[in-house]
Amino acid sequence: MEAAVESENGDYREFFINLRDAIDSKSQLAVKPEEARNIIRIIELAFQSNREKRTVEFEIYVISD
Repeated sequence: MEAAVESENGDYREFFINLRDAIDSKSQLAVKPEEARNIIRIIELAFQSNREKRTVEFEIYVISD
């Protein structure tokens, strides 16, 4: 089964402003690299689960401050 899914219009200006400010040491990153890694891993596992038609077990990396 396939269906078209309309996506929301994105606005990434605040993300890139935050990235610039973090590079300039004016703020902390709003999205930490570990958080991005976890999201990418979850997306990859979702594709794997769909491809293999099964539930895929995984461990999430805990981020501590």
